[in-house]
Amino acid sequence: MATKFPWIEIELRLQQLRLCAGDLKERFPEEDQFFPRFADLADAVREAADDTCIDDASIRITTS
Repeated sequence: MATKFPWIEIELRLQQLRLCAGDLKERFPEEDQFFPRFADLADAVREAADDTCIDDASIRITTS
């Protein structure tokens, strides 16, 4: 089972995801190249979120 983290750690990971998304978008401007890579990173954040913040993390990922 993967280690689960509280919101404070997930918030840091979401900030890093946002930065990575910008870099990925520059490197892979085509949606079919960008989205699978972004999805892998986003899934890692969701998997690390504990039960108390998984919904909030998912919302932040999809609305950012």
